[in-house]
Amino acid sequence: MIRPAFLFSLCIVSLSLAADPPARPAGDPDGVRKTTAFEQERLRQQFSAFQQSLLGLAQRLEKSAKPEDREKALVLRQAIDLASREGIDTQFSKLVATLTASGVTLREIEGAIGQNEQLLKTLREMIQLLLSDNQSAKDKEEAKRLADMLKKLDSVIRSQKVERSKVESGKGDKDNLAKGQQKVTKDTKDLSKAFDPAKPGEPKSGDPKSGEPKKGEPKPGEPKDGKPKDGQPKDGQPKDGQPKDGEDKPGDQQQQPPSEMEQQRKQIQDAMENQKNAEERIKKDDRQGASNQQDEAIKKLEDVRKEIERRLKQLREEELQRMLANLENRCQRMLVLQQEVYDGTKRVFATIEQQPDKKPTRTEDLKAGELSAKEAVIVVEANKALQLIQEEGSAVAFPLVLEDVRDQMKVVQARLFRTDAGKFTQSIEEDIIATLKDMVASLKKAQQDMKDKQNQPPPPPGQPQPQKLIDMLADLKMIRTLQEQINKRTKSYAAEYPGEQADDPAIRKELHGLATRQEKVHKVTRDIATGKNVGQ
Repeated sequence: MIRPAFLFSLCIVSLSLAADPPARPAGDPDGVRKTTAFEQERLRQQFSAFQQSLLGLAQRLEKSAKPEDREKALVLRQAIDLASREGIDTQFSKLVATLTASGVTLREIEGAIGQNEQLLKTLREMIQLLLSDNQSAKDKEEAKRLADMLKKLDSVIRSQKVERSKVESGKGDKDNLAKGQQKVTKDTKDLSKAFDPAKPGEPKSGDPKSGEPKKGEPKPGEPKDGKPKDGQPKDGQPKDGQPKDGEDKPGDQQQQPPSEMEQQRKQIQDAMENQKNAEERIKKDDRQGASNQQDEAIKKLEDVRKEIERRLKQLREEELQRMLANLENRCQRMLVLQQEVYDGTKRVFATIEQQPDKKPTRTEDLKAGELSAKEAVIVVEANKALQLIQEEGSAVAFPLVLEDVRDQMKVVQARLFRTDAGKFTQSIEEDIIATLKDMVASLKKAQQDMKDKQNQPPPPPGQPQPQKLIDMLADLKMIRTLQEQINKRTKSYAAEYPGEQADDPAIRKELHGLATRQEKVHKVTRDIATGKNVGQ
């Protein structure tokens, strides 16, 4: 979970930007402008310190051995990337420069207002990103708690079914059967404590609250002898501000409905009553009556189980929605950057083609080097997305495609580093762009499919989930696209580098990578065909 201090700092900067400038004497516009400029510079420095702290925390979490810490680091990096992409520091500096310049025009002031609004928008987006991580952490804690409760509940249900089978068998001493049922009842009572809605440190139902007197003791401020102090109303008379008899008390009309946990605890307590009744009937040797009571207890416990499973499913879907949105944002960012590299590559190549010797000059070498560095940034972004989806663990073809496109980015990075901006390099970039577009489309469709599925009634027990079939088709489609790219690239290499063996070590490395790609596609296709991926 993101530290509250980070969110607090970011909220303070955002609220300060939205606040009106400090009041100044009328007729002193320069004073107002200078004061506002001073405040903007202070906010710029405050945000810069916040950004550095955020970066330091992200770097520490990235080195953690815990997957949840590394996932938090990914969210922090997203917030940092958003600030860098939108140029928040530059926007602050422009605002300060505008406000401190002499002879500022009305148009420049209007521009400064627009910059301020854009700053606010970006800061709010950062807050939403960080808050989404907090919600994700809370949901994971809730899912873990529910999973533990479900495990205990399953154990109680199994034990109750065993005791029921003993009773129905007609065998066994009634005293031993009663002891067995008594143990299950005790385990159920222990289980009910996990469903207590009282928070840690708060009194449980029926316990006096902290600071409240025990039964029979006077409340703070009341005389011990029961006589009212001077100015206090007598018994039966309301105090000032309190309603008279027959009048609604504050909150009477807006009683909160019981929470899910309170309802489930009530169901478990009802099941305990059935279990106690079963004990009594066993002692009276009424086995049929005892079995009926045990049936009722099992039914109520299984109803609680269904509710927990429903909540766990809901939390899982919310987690997947966040992850899909996260991956889509990352792929969109990679797509924008890759398109920029591609456009730059074509410009460099066009300039080289205009040279008499068709060779790059020092200028083209520098520009290609800049593009190579930019491609390296995309590779880093792809690694972060790949780490996220691999740790999630349920996807099949998507991580393969993402890993493949990452490797192709590395090929482009190496080619641009040696100022190879030719048609072959551009074709690789075109494949990367096409794959990223397919990935974005798949992620959008997956999110929509999940929303549609939430609005549909659950399928009858025993029927396969239609979502699994759709996921498999989507996987196969992506694998087919990847195979088509490999075939196309194989033909391109054959045309570009004829002969049985390429002499250039860099090209041999690329060909080896192509063979590795084919092996990976073969493996994941075989896994899908044999059902090895099912249940992952």
